[in-house]
Amino acid sequence: MAGVTELTRGAIAHIHKTGQATGEPLLQVVDMKLISPANPASTTNAPRYRFGLSDGVHFMQAITASQLTTLITEGRLKSLSLIRLKEFICNNINNKCILIVLNLDVITQLPTKVGNPVNAYSALGQQNQPVNTMAQPQTSYAPPNAGMPSNGNHAPAPGGYGSRGFGQPNNFEQPRQNGFSSVGFGGNGNQWNAPKSYSNGPISKMGSTPTGFFRPIQNINPYQNGWTIRGRCTYKSDLRKFQNARGEGQVISFELTDESGSIRITGFTQRAPEIYEKVHLNRLYKVSRGQLKQANERFNRSTSNFEMTLDTNSQLEEIGDDGSFMQINYNFTKIASLDSIDVKGNCDVVGIVTGIGPVSEIIIRSTGEPCPRRSITLTDDSKSSVELTLWRKQAETFLTEADLARHPVLLLRNAQRGDFGGVNLNVSRMTTIEKDPVDIPEANKLRAWFDGGGLANVNVQSVTSGMGGGGKITGERKTLERAKAEDVDPTFSGGSGGNGATATFVTRGVISFISTKGDMYYPGDPESKKKVVQYAPGIWTNESSGRQLSDTEIVWRYIISMKIMDSTSSEWASGFDEVGQVLFGRSADELRQLKEKDSAMFQSILDDATFRPLLMKMQVKERMWQNALKVRYTVSRAELVDFASEGHQLLKEIAAYGGM
Repeated sequence: MAGVTELTRGAIAHIHKTGQATGEPLLQVVDMKLISPANPASTTNAPRYRFGLSDGVHFMQAITASQLTTLITEGRLKSLSLIRLKEFICNNINNKCILIVLNLDVITQLPTKVGNPVNAYSALGQQNQPVNTMAQPQTSYAPPNAGMPSNGNHAPAPGGYGSRGFGQPNNFEQPRQNGFSSVGFGGNGNQWNAPKSYSNGPISKMGSTPTGFFRPIQNINPYQNGWTIRGRCTYKSDLRKFQNARGEGQVISFELTDESGSIRITGFTQRAPEIYEKVHLNRLYKVSRGQLKQANERFNRSTSNFEMTLDTNSQLEEIGDDGSFMQINYNFTKIASLDSIDVKGNCDVVGIVTGIGPVSEIIIRSTGEPCPRRSITLTDDSKSSVELTLWRKQAETFLTEADLARHPVLLLRNAQRGDFGGVNLNVSRMTTIEKDPVDIPEANKLRAWFDGGGLANVNVQSVTSGMGGGGKITGERKTLERAKAEDVDPTFSGGSGGNGATATFVTRGVISFISTKGDMYYPGDPESKKKVVQYAPGIWTNESSGRQLSDTEIVWRYIISMKIMDSTSSEWASGFDEVGQVLFGRSADELRQLKEKDSAMFQSILDDATFRPLLMKMQVKERMWQNALKVRYTVSRAELVDFASEGHQLLKEIAAYGGM
């Protein structure tokens, strides 16, 4: 063969001997095999493939990193492919070098195998210098006088903090393929942006870390000594207190991320306050001598198989940032488009603070303890606003009413999209919030828009208040029958929806019946919207928070049971306050008073609400009801059909079927 198809002879022998490559050798893929299929029960486990890399004389075993798996599944990388090896890690297993390929270019597909390559290990023997210095696994670490917290995000699983102890590490030939996970960079779906490059030349040898060398985060494990990692802080928790059998303590966790992945790092009582003061979002840090243990996937959403604890011997140091190290990539969603994000999905949002509510408290049922909360209103240049809920310490200290005068910019990464009252945002364990961020173009643009009078004479639509304020309902239209087959049945078959799964879809139909059995409305707390009960004449109590309200302070809200139908099927569904206002054109309190004064008019209003064409955003969940799991439908949004708009929609659907 000639030209570009000539293999770089001698490259495999050089890699076998030194663990490094000279330049970017041209090699051929031989004997590709699937060694571990994707696990459908896991959101992070991708299929894994093993193959040989040949230079025509020798070959070595290799495994692709997860970011390259799509090259295989799409058929671009396969047996006999000619590739340019750009970046790799030489992972030593029993003195055999297994290549973890991080970056390659597929050049072409060759018709046959080049040469008659032999196994480099068999032909050349063991490496002259072991690539990996194997060490005994670290012993399980428990901080003195602290232990693991007994509640919150750090609750231990049976047998230790992880689901497996250090005596049961993952086989290094089958590393967990998290790929670019849900907590990586980006918003919608939170996928990592595939890195363009890790470094020039080989990524690592897996022995002790040379001076000035940083080990990729994804490659450290409890069997190594002398490593140092470098990463950008992409998450930082609050400093929390806990109490267990060993006494009281404090805990903080943060994540460091480099181009290979991310790792969760935790500090306990002795080091927690120091870490809290030292670590800041978006800054660079190097860490060494941390204690590694198996990651507890229940609480850890980083990409690493392991998580780290910093003790008194561990080193944590901020390092200079010249801008060359990878930056956080955001995928911002405009507030007006939040309805397109799945419920409980994550998104990146930047907004101007245009409202700050007072701090209120709810009672956590499991512990009976009060939990502070505060509602924040965010607005952006899509001329829409959304309610953000802060909890615990953030609710009390992050923003105060005094901040409203200067209208700070808030940047949220991995905010959780909720569906309470239409669309809202919540802060989850993995959400990070920055106030008045610098060097973020979207934040600077929004600041300039607001300071330039962007909100002057503008009618801002609230997506949280829902119907009529959340913009048009968008999404693929489905009949009830089709939605059941494609969305509902696959999600909840076999009772699998009991884990909090949600199916959502948009349908066009009518309400055929509205039940008047029981009340169609309830008295609620205007802040939390929770139901209140009458404690005494003129006195109402919110049993969740203990807050008392007068007759004039409570707000009546709809809770409707109705039957929806279209040309294919029908279902019983629930609807709440925003849906009720669309259906009846008046508040729940107005309808309640009308029923008491004029029952005939009340019934007439209910009749008028039926058999009117509606667009409905549906949510389906499986809930326990009378000791049985049942699928419950909810109309989360509704709007009257715009016949002109629907006519255009029908024309598009007909054209899609080739009818026009």
